This record gives sequence, structure tokens and C-alpha cells, in this order.
Amino acid sequence: YTTLYFGLTDISLPSTLETIGNDNGFPEIYSNEFLPAMQLGQPFTGFLWPNGCNLREIAHYAVVTNGSQDFTVPASVEDYGSLGLYAMYGANINAAPADGRYLSIDGWLFERVGEGELRLVQIPHGAPSANGTLVFPDTGDDVIVSIGDHAAYGLLGNFQDLAGVQSIVFPEGLRTIEANAFYNCGQLTSVEFPASLEYIGDTAFGLTPLLTDITFNGILPPGLGDDVFGFPQRVPLMSATIHIPNGSYDYWFDVLYEYGTALGRGYGDNYFLKLEGPSVTYRFHTDAEALAVADIAGSC
Repeated sequence: YTTLYFGLTDISLPSTLETIGNDNGFPEIYSNEFLPAMQLGQPFTGFLWPNGCNLREIAHYAVVTNGSQDFTVPASVEDYGSLGLYAMYGANINAAPADGRYLSIDGWLFERVGEGELRLVQIPHGAPSANGTLVFPDTGDDVIVSIGDHAAYGLLGNFQDLAGVQSIVFPEGLRTIEANAFYNCGQLTSVEFPASLEYIGDTAFGLTPLLTDITFNGILPPGLGDDVFGFPQRVPLMSATIHIPNGSYDYWFDVLYEYGTALGRGYGDNYFLKLEGPSVTYRFHTDAEALAVADIAGSC
């Protein structure tokens, strides 16, 4: 990492500062492949701008702390990279009052991407849960249409204060979940996607080995990036069951069989073992079991 400033309580920054960047120091197989500009300790409380703030950009993984600070994105910021302000135990990511690009709702950071449409940029580590299910904030008339890359990276259940978060039910209207959005959320056991979902990016749920229930509410499968629920050269989801709507089995079987076979050429066995239809749980193709399409289709 870059220089560690563990003893500082605050940092005064000049009004001429326009960018807080990073250093690309890790291979790209790591989700936090950049070295932060600043790594701060628990005493840190925030940045000061005695002569005003003209900051325009906070790069991906630019400022990291191992404390519980709340961060505030200045109103002047026009480009906020994923995990730009990352507090390991922080409760909120706030946005300074403005009619700008970014806004905060209940400590969750959002980006305006269209009329009445929001992109979820970052979920804080203090995100609430109810009976183990992540609780999304009330966005009023606005709809969450996208969840950004690394939005919840390493977040759910990896720390004691979030040990109860084991499932996510994504809101209707969501169209895209970007790459690595929930990467390394190691305590997740179930996820449920809305019918509106159109695409899930590469390793969006990588390193989630406890996932056993994956529910899709769309008749047609969304587009799937590489290793959506897995990670190259790691143990696949050998116990996962995919739940799909009534009457959609044929669509899903064709897509997931082709998807799993393609992954099998590069990353090992297909990690989907089961595909659940309206009344029967179907075993799904794995290279290890050498099941043919006809064998599975004949059992439907």
C-alpha cells in the first residue's frame, strides 16, 4: 500500500486539488487492484477544506480507512470511482447538498443517470438488515435501475456488525448489476432477482461460496458475464439451486447449459447443479457428472 497515515485525525486539503487518484499496483484478478492515494487509521474523522473545495474526481479505491468513519462526497465531485471513499466499518456515505450528480439516501450513495433513475454506487458497511435480508432504502419516486461495480465489495457478512446479512431481494425495476458488485460477500446464502433484470456482469457474485438459492423472476434469462457466481480456479457453487418461473424451463435450460459449457472450457465445471421448475427440481449439467442434454431433457 501507499503511505499509512494511521495517527491522523483530519487532513486539510487545498482548494486547488481537483483529483484524488490511485496507483494501479495489483494484477487485475483482484477486485481492489489499485493502491489508494491514502490509507488512514481509526482516529481519522474526515477532510477539511479551509479555502473551499473544487475537487472534481475521486478515483476507484482512492481513500481507504480501517475505522468507522462516515464519508461525505463534496458537491463539486463530478466523477466518483467505485469504492472511492472506503471505510472498512463506516456507517454512511454522504453527499454534500447540491443538485449535482450524486446523492445520498439513508447513507447509501447513488448517482442520477436519467429522469427518475438511479445507479447505486456504494453500500455502506452499516447497511441495515431485517431477519437476515438486506434492506434497500426508500428512494421515493426514483427507481434503482443499476448497481455499480464494486458497490458492495467485501461487504455483507464479512464483519461482525453485518454477520446477519445473508440474503438479498433486489428491487423491481433493476436492469443491470455491474461487474464485481457483490464480490467477496462471503456470507450470502440466497439472492432473488426481479423480472426487470437484463444483465449481470463478470464475477458480480464472485467468492460467494455459501450461495445455495438463486431465484430469477424473469421468464427470459438475463445476459450473464463471465463467472457471475464463481471465480477462476476456485471451488464452484456445487450445491446451488436455481429457481425460475413456471413455464420458463426450456428457455433457461438452453441458456444456462450453453453458458456453463462455455465456462467449463476455461474455468472448470459448471457450478449450477440444479434448475428448479414449477414442480420438479431438475439436476443441471456438470462436466464432472458427464450428463448429456438428452438425459436431462428426458427427465423433465
